[in-house]
Amino acid sequence: MHVMSELLTFGAIYAGVGVIAYYALKFIDYIRTLKDN
Repeated sequence: MHVMSELLTFGAIYAGVGVIAYYALKFIDYIRTLKDN
């Protein structure tokens, strides 16, 4: 059971980092489109 909780914690951290990275890339893309116009 201890291993399961560790996996869940790792999964939550991984998902959080993935979401943050996704929105960061979207934000950078948005700024690039603003600079192009």
